Amino acid sequence: MKDLFKDLFNKTQCQRNGVCSTNPVIQAVEAVIINEIRQIAFFVVKLHEVNFTNNEIVKNTVLALSVMITDINFNKKSFFAFYSNLRAMKENIKKFYIEKSNELKISYEFINPYYADLEGDIDLTSIIKSGENIIREFYNTINEEKFRLINLIILICKITSLKLVKLSEYKEPDFNHYYEILRLLALINHKTTREEKFIRRIKEFSNIIYQIQKELDFELSASYGKRTGGKISSNIYAGHSILVFGGDLDELYNLLEKTKNEEINVYINLSMISSIFYPKFLQFHNFKGIFGTNNVESDFSKFKGTIYITENSTRPLDLAFRGTIYSTKIIPQDKTIKIDKENLAPLIEETKKHEGFEAYVQGKEYDFEYSIERIKEKIENNQDKKFLIYLGIKDSSVEENFKNYTILNFIYPYETEGLYYAVENLDMKNTSVFFSKCTLETVNTLISLIDRGLEKIYMGKCLTSDINPHIKEALQKDFKVLM
Repeated sequence: MKDLFKDLFNKTQCQRNGVCSTNPVIQAVEAVIINEIRQIAFFVVKLHEVNFTNNEIVKNTVLALSVMITDINFNKKSFFAFYSNLRAMKENIKKFYIEKSNELKISYEFINPYYADLEGDIDLTSIIKSGENIIREFYNTINEEKFRLINLIILICKITSLKLVKLSEYKEPDFNHYYEILRLLALINHKTTREEKFIRRIKEFSNIIYQIQKELDFELSASYGKRTGGKISSNIYAGHSILVFGGDLDELYNLLEKTKNEEINVYINLSMISSIFYPKFLQFHNFKGIFGTNNVESDFSKFKGTIYITENSTRPLDLAFRGTIYSTKIIPQDKTIKIDKENLAPLIEETKKHEGFEAYVQGKEYDFEYSIERIKEKIENNQDKKFLIYLGIKDSSVEENFKNYTILNFIYPYETEGLYYAVENLDMKNTSVFFSKCTLETVNTLISLIDRGLEKIYMGKCLTSDINPHIKEALQKDFKVLM
């Protein structure tokens, strides 16, 4: 089991080549995007103060905030279309804000020139330069404490937006959740905002993250069956093949449904491992199992078939471009073929043109235990003890360091359904949580717990390739997370 996960967060190629969270090109481009969105958030909040909210703009802004650019070689055409729409949305809400202020006969405000807006002809070079200026402005005008908190706010707003957009594909979310994301982001507009207010608002927002994730867990179980333990293999089967990469379960299900009558074998990358906990995925005879060990550069080069990258994939893939790759990402990697997730015909037809794997190859079998009933029983039988909730595959040192604790272990590092069940049924003063992996998603889940009175929260080692080091510093210094 440990071998399966040993490369799950292996970013050696990222560290070697700089394609990671601190990559200056991606940082600059993201800074420009956030520059537009934080201005829209400003106008959204100001309009809300006079009891007017444009629901469509709020939802579209959250959608834009959820978009992840993970690679230097992103598709420029898709990016410029996205960026143009974002600028147009900003200008429209700005114009409406002025009109509404005049109508109500109140004075309107604008943000101080915190960042310089792009003007005139815009190309990638000018965008990168503008982004560099924005980042430099941060460094030169904001103290270190505030800077790290701003980085954390941007991260949790982005990941929570992604979760909320995903939830909206199953049900209509509480509109207030959309607004609260933008209200939190709007804090970064003002230089005078005190660090204490940042921390207080992040703690308040932690409950929004918790609610959204809990609702998403419920909808996934309602759609794909009550979660149970699951088995999966790394066997390879002869025939046409598709490898699915990313965490969008709805896209995997859609693909399995559309290929169930085709002679096409579907494999998943570890980023999609949560699918095996839901019974409905296992009913498809063409769902064959897992391919590779999540060393993406190696896996992509060895896979004999087409590769399908789902919309909300957050893993950098610059060094993994091998074979024929299709993607539903809003801003996909360059040299991929962009498709609509409702029309997978181009992907399916291309797959049929490839011979795929020639013969069956025996792999390993993996068995993942998952039972809320077992967790409930363990809680009831150990009420007088301290508890440690451990997310990820624990080694012997965990048992040694926490020998006086009752350990609730969830093998999957991103588990939230079981985590939240345990949190709601334990005395928080005697309960600690240990996140074995430090990633964007686990940081967001960690923040969802910071206002719940836990005894201690631990996070595994955070590499620069995993998250921005300023975020690590904020977790340690501002929220007392132990690393």
